[in-house]
Amino acid sequence: MEDVVRERIDFGDPALAEALRALDPARLRSVAAVAARIAVDHTGLSDPRLIGALAALHAGEPASSEDREAVATVIGEFDEVYWSLAHKRDAATPASNAEHESFARARAANALWYALDPDPHTAALEAVYESLTALDGHTDKLRTALRALAADQP
Repeated sequence: MEDVVRERIDFGDPALAEALRALDPARLRSVAAVAARIAVDHTGLSDPRLIGALAALHAGEPASSEDREAVATVIGEFDEVYWSLAHKRDAATPASNAEHESFARARAANALWYALDPDPHTAALEAVYESLTALDGHTDKLRTALRALAADQP
């Protein structure tokens, strides 16, 4: 029996993960780019340090190591804000808008970081997982785009 590596998306949406695995590498690259763009747009993620990575994503080219490092820095900063806010409130208090926004933007930046991964399989599955998390239930646009990309495959 073949061992299948289970990625995070397998636990959140196994049917989607299976559909993505059936795509060719070029289609996986498109999936990763679409997932990252939707997450970035939805969360309003904007930072001048992301310009190079976003340009590479748009052009379908590999990002430089400096551009990926800039994305990692942005992820860390948003995660730090999120954890700082989360640790300041007690468990009975609902999360603030700032906490939700920091978490979502960190996940959107992570979708961008993964979308630029050299391996198309990792890029697609991880970017989609992070995008779904960033969208916090508002996933219709992403799911529609993914179905269109999968249906377009010869």
